[in-house]
Amino acid sequence: MKITGFNPQVITKDPEAVIAVFEALGFVRTHSKSGDDEFAFSSVRMERKRDGSEDEDFHVDVISAPTNGLPRDLTTVRINVDDFDAAYELLKSRGFTEPPGFGKNETPSSKYTYLASPSGMIIDVCQHIKK
Repeated sequence: MKITGFNPQVITKDPEAVIAVFEALGFVRTHSKSGDDEFAFSSVRMERKRDGSEDEDFHVDVISAPTNGLPRDLTTVRINVDDFDAAYELLKSRGFTEPPGFGKNETPSSKYTYLASPSGMIIDVCQHIKK
């Protein structure tokens, strides 16, 4: 399994407020993605170039999912991988579980799930599906 991306995510009920903070820090919206009636969510990917570098940049994802019922914002780590099943099994073998309200999901462009460690750290494991 190869890690192809790694960045923080903020899951929130107020995505525009979170996006505004990151825009003030120099991030720009690069693309967005939405779910469907079965699994409603919106995701905005943001990027900021490192000072003086065109090759390296920072990313943050701002996620809103009204079905989560979160009492406050939640910060997670997104790990993109080239083999979802291998990453899923590796984390499960180390005690990670699917938190309530989450589960394995697929969109036309990705396969992903959120997994929580025994101590409560949450990782979003994601594999992009190439057409």
